[in-house]
Amino acid sequence: MNLKLNPWKVVFLLFFTAAILCFFFFDASAKALRKINYFSQRRMWNELLAEAEKLPEKQYQKDPSLYTKVFNALFYSGRLPYEEFKYPAYLAYNIPPPRPTNPRIAVLDPCLIAQAYLDLGLVNHAELMSYWAKESGDDPVCADKQLVLIYILKENFRAARPLLMRLKKTIHQRSWAEKYLKLLDDKSALGQEESLSRIRKVMIDSDFREDEELLIRLTNDAQFDYEGVFNRLLEKNKHNKMAFEYLMSYYLLTGQTQKVEENLPRLSCFAYPGIPHNYQEAVLINMIKGNAMPQKLPEKMDKALADKYRYFYETYRKYKFSDIDTLNELKDKHPGSYFIYYLKLRLDKNEKYSQI
Repeated sequence: MNLKLNPWKVVFLLFFTAAILCFFFFDASAKALRKINYFSQRRMWNELLAEAEKLPEKQYQKDPSLYTKVFNALFYSGRLPYEEFKYPAYLAYNIPPPRPTNPRIAVLDPCLIAQAYLDLGLVNHAELMSYWAKESGDDPVCADKQLVLIYILKENFRAARPLLMRLKKTIHQRSWAEKYLKLLDDKSALGQEESLSRIRKVMIDSDFREDEELLIRLTNDAQFDYEGVFNRLLEKNKHNKMAFEYLMSYYLLTGQTQKVEENLPRLSCFAYPGIPHNYQEAVLINMIKGNAMPQKLPEKMDKALADKYRYFYETYRKYKFSDIDTLNELKDKHPGSYFIYYLKLRLDKNEKYSQI
């Protein structure tokens, strides 16, 4: 048998392999994505956002899980009401958090979303999403840990114990599993455990409407009432900051600026230093929609931001309130402004966004 290789084939294979390795290790976007996944798993939110800023806009379209990671990082770092629109928010597709029955969930990092549901107080949604995570096989350890907490919250201790015994056999989760196994044998200590107590304060009894048919619930993403769910969470605990910021983000992402303004009194339940930037932009857009920018600003409104919006308003008037002409004039000069997103949303609703 002649095993001699053609030298030109050898050279080609070497160059091809080198090109693949160079792309994987030196392509800036690929490198940033690897870092973002690493930081997301370790909850290193500020580092994640620093990497996300380096990515081109088209990357957010190619990778649906990216915006989910960025959105979570913005909330947990305290930057969501201020910087959400620094990152491409592709219209209503990214209303947070995605419904657990949504078929797109397989590519949206279900374990990360399950954690967000758990922190919100939507325990049933978190459980369903954790099952998605186990099915996907991406991070079964993460899914098992979340299911342990969910089962304990539901007082299903018999279901929690086998998962803890399995986690105890792993090197990295042994101490975590041993902690909760001890707590299962000491119910008074279990009732005072910090992370479980925090969730109990915000969780609601049922995440789903009582009149929803099970089949619809499991197949139809349109059934999810974002506004209703977040308001129910706030009725349970008015200090549920995550539910409040998600509700306000929902209003912003869907262009309901009047509802943002109507909910500003809820700020008194939280320790914000003033009206967050994005909410101020919504108030200023309401003024523009009213065809006027008053000289006297509402209390606690940022003067520099108001001056910018006066410029936006004058530009809007110059183009006779044409959304597309105003957007083309402003989008490259003010890429992180909610006003730019708002114009894109209006155009998308009017099926004109393809002209941009």
